[in-house]
Amino acid sequence: MPFWPENASIFTIIKDAVIAAAAFTTAIVAARGLRTWHRKLKGGTEYDVARRLLRAAYKTRNAIQWLRYPKMSGWEFEGAQLAEVTEGGEKEFRALQFAYSTRWQQVHDAATELQAEQLEAETLWGEDFLCCVVPLHRCVHRMRTRVQLYLWVRNPAVRMTKMPEDTDQVLFGLPDSKGQDGYGEELSAAVKRIEDHVRPHLRMRKGPFTRLWQRLRRSMATGRHEALPGNSSQQPSEAAPEPRSGDWE
Repeated sequence: MPFWPENASIFTIIKDAVIAAAAFTTAIVAARGLRTWHRKLKGGTEYDVARRLLRAAYKTRNAIQWLRYPKMSGWEFEGAQLAEVTEGGEKEFRALQFAYSTRWQQVHDAATELQAEQLEAETLWGEDFLCCVVPLHRCVHRMRTRVQLYLWVRNPAVRMTKMPEDTDQVLFGLPDSKGQDGYGEELSAAVKRIEDHVRPHLRMRKGPFTRLWQRLRRSMATGRHEALPGNSSQQPSEAAPEPRSGDWE
């Protein structure tokens, strides 16, 4: 009994087998390419959200630090409507209120941006992510209450003479009983908590060609050649130890 079917050419069978193998290979490559594209797309999205979130956290921190700066320049009082104020105490309060309102507006804008970015982050990383943003919002709320209380005390029309004991420490950065800036340390710790959560998403995975290119750039910058994979033309220097078998393969 013949091995090949009747009226069938061996070339036709080989052609059909090659076409089937090519189609199967194409499907595998396409599936792997789709998974790689999806992984890179997700990684790029997480990278962008992490970058914008960390930038908003830094802006909030910097705005609070500027608000705490105890010295005020003359240009910060420009724009305050003081022409109709006759009493000295009222004029001083109006100028102080205007300056702090301008400073606080920067904190408010940065905190609003932080809230918008954290919504994007929550869609990617879930509700567990919110726990690392809460301390920074707590610092913003604490600063807002201290600014309001400080202005109420300075307002001649309000009979309020007492403030929380930590108002000067929070608002002006004065040292506490331990000689430390407790609020400043709390603010730094809140920002660092966000950093620790989003930093891993800012590290892009490097492929073999990227690592090879970085090694080439380092070798060109230092003026020496590093052992590169597959480069058998390199010779060890006189001061270098004898290579082991396989080092130059």
